[in-house]
Amino acid sequence: MKIRSTALCAVIINTSAALSIFAVFAYVFAIALYLLYPNYLDHGQATVASISWLWMHGHELYPNWTTGEIYGVIYGPVLFLINGMALLLSQSIFASKLPGVLSLGAALGATWMLLRWKTASSLTSLILLASLIMLFAAFDEFVYWNRAEPFLILLSVLALWLAFRSSSLVAGVGIGVLTGVATGLKIHGFIYTVPAVAAALARIEVPRTRTVMAIIASACAVAFAVLPYLEKGVSIIGYLRFLRVVGVDEGFLMYQFLDNVLFALILTAPIIVIWIVWKPALNPSERWLLAALGASVVLITVIGAKAGGGTFYLLPLAPICIYAMAVVCASSKIDVAKVASCIFVSYLFASLGLPLLPFWNPPNSPNIVRNIEHLYRLEAAAEQEKIAELKTYLDSYPEAQIGVSDHEHYSSYFYRVFSVWNGRPLDVDFSIWMDLAYVGVDEGYILRFIKRCEIPVWIFPLGRPFTMINWFNGLPLLSENFRQTFFTNYRQIEAGQAYQVWECKS
Repeated sequence: MKIRSTALCAVIINTSAALSIFAVFAYVFAIALYLLYPNYLDHGQATVASISWLWMHGHELYPNWTTGEIYGVIYGPVLFLINGMALLLSQSIFASKLPGVLSLGAALGATWMLLRWKTASSLTSLILLASLIMLFAAFDEFVYWNRAEPFLILLSVLALWLAFRSSSLVAGVGIGVLTGVATGLKIHGFIYTVPAVAAALARIEVPRTRTVMAIIASACAVAFAVLPYLEKGVSIIGYLRFLRVVGVDEGFLMYQFLDNVLFALILTAPIIVIWIVWKPALNPSERWLLAALGASVVLITVIGAKAGGGTFYLLPLAPICIYAMAVVCASSKIDVAKVASCIFVSYLFASLGLPLLPFWNPPNSPNIVRNIEHLYRLEAAAEQEKIAELKTYLDSYPEAQIGVSDHEHYSSYFYRVFSVWNGRPLDVDFSIWMDLAYVGVDEGYILRFIKRCEIPVWIFPLGRPFTMINWFNGLPLLSENFRQTFFTNYRQIEAGQAYQVWECKS
């Protein structure tokens, strides 16, 4: 009986290993196709790429929408610095995607190395890494977009590496710097390094030395968090204005909170089960790690429960949770490979089963792992034709701005990046206006651009101009008064296969 049980375990482990290898390669393949696909799959990516370029070329990073250009997001300056540097090398959608992809790749590599150090097994580490990928797939997460998450994932893993694999001084200074950089990506970014901070401090046995190290780490964190706001074109007042309106006034969404709770439970369930069943004997740094991780998960679950938030807020904690699974397994004196296989199979079934549930409809991106090859094969050529047509119109109408039409053609609006990269201002980013309109910002701030024809020419995707729906509440993004003012002042002068041109009548 024991021999049969051992043989069965070997089969499960070997099967999990084979499926893990397949999952990793499939994920890499999906990312490669995503890089080659000539459009974005999320409107925020186009916004980040546009603002990054504008800031690199002398525009304000957080302008005052009441008097100037209308764009800006709740991300910190570090995100736009990273993406802007890539765009300085090449003004292309491919280049704008590359930093996020490279960051995620580095994070996954560092996670595998950290797991290998803890488990002393390359195979077990691979299975746990594939479990992480299955978790991403289960919740349809864009882990490799150009927004803050892939960079925060990398920082959280590097901080964890420093906490366990370096001297106390190096860990204190290094994690402090990483914490400051994380805060420069997102205002709450420091939460993602809290588990590493706790583990590093717990390794110091002398209380006085621990206090000194905490002060050093805090000083480094504050310095590197404040430094980006001293750059030219960065207004801390402008940033706080956007943070208050978009980050606070959007309010708490119960359905989003419940999605986050489900993600957090699936993320931490293996740790909880192993803790209850086997009661691992943890050292102080591991106990502090788990306690800080639990607190961080709870905080992010609440912070991410806002309009525009989502389960992707928890992504930077996912590699730490995977590492914590390896920690509790190793401290319980159980077969880590066997438990890792069970975790992988569980997450595999979650990735396949969650989309089949009648109540499951995550508000984030489409499942790119399953759909990107189909999307690329069917739509890439058509997207290239759209780009060529838009560039022709941009050359013909140097004063034109890109506007939004309807929901059906919204993805064509993402190509506004070509207008920005061509040296034009971004008077209104209608993706950002979704947030501002949702919290009740006066529409008069954008009405000024059409009321007196301040923008003489508009280029729209096909569809009726300015009839887009606001994703946050399902209501029209712009009022009937706005549309009537537009149609009174403008007339259509050209219509192509993907875009149309409207010019001021006067």
